[in-house]
Amino acid sequence: RASIMGHSFGGATACQVCVEDDRFRACVNHDGWQVPIPKDTLSNGITNCPVLLMQSEQFLLMETNFESMQKMFKNSHKDSIYITMKGSRHQNFCDVARWSPFFIEKLI
Repeated sequence: RASIMGHSFGGATACQVCVEDDRFRACVNHDGWQVPIPKDTLSNGITNCPVLLMQSEQFLLMETNFESMQKMFKNSHKDSIYITMKGSRHQNFCDVARWSPFFIEKLI
């Protein structure tokens, strides 16, 4: 009953782990950086478990990343969900802003 979750490169890693290891029952990809995901994973999707693909509005501007996220979703498990968080930025999916007031000023 394990699931896996990751942000950015970790989101890509979580997706690939689910393709290679069927012990995971669900996958969450927080604003995943899709570039490191193998082309066959993007083409075939994640079919052995549902995946929640959460994308920041900021990442919509990265056309290649956006297109590969859509492609992977289209070919993934039927119970998968793909959402874009309006008004969000890439770092809103992690706790980096809690580390330093410097980050809060730069990210908000």
